[in-house]
Amino acid sequence: MRIHTFSRFEEPAEIGPIEYCANCGGDIYENDSVTRSTEGDTVHDDCWRDYAERYISESGVINSKGEIE
Repeated sequence: MRIHTFSRFEEPAEIGPIEYCANCGGDIYENDSVTRSTEGDTVHDDCWRDYAERYISESGVINSKGEIE
């Protein structure tokens, strides 16, 4: 008896996101390129710079007094 199946013609079930980006809130799927912070936040590689800038209070050249100009 031959079993007839059309499962090979069906679309595979959509797999949901594994995590969400800590910067943009977007979906992170298997095989996406990501960066993880020391706090455990996962962000898309395209979002890491914006994510890091939230933690910067000053940027520039430091002088001998420890001040950033």
